[in-house]
Amino acid sequence: MRKERLLDMGFSFQYFSSIYKKGSLTYYFSHEFGFAPITHQSTTKGIPVQKVLIIQYQEHMKGKFDPCAA
Repeated sequence: MRKERLLDMGFSFQYFSSIYKKGSLTYYFSHEFGFAPITHQSTTKGIPVQKVLIIQYQEHMKGKFDPCAA
């Protein structure tokens, strides 16, 4: 989903309750849903577009983030 669409709908990226890191992506969770900021190449204009990957929390993500190990 395009980041600008979420901003237009009033979503605030400043508030989240937990973090999950998987590979090069960092997911920011607010209760059971999380988002990861990504950049995707536009197929029509050929320019980078800021998007947000949205996922639902899964049990295997529990307790995986250690801020001291980053």
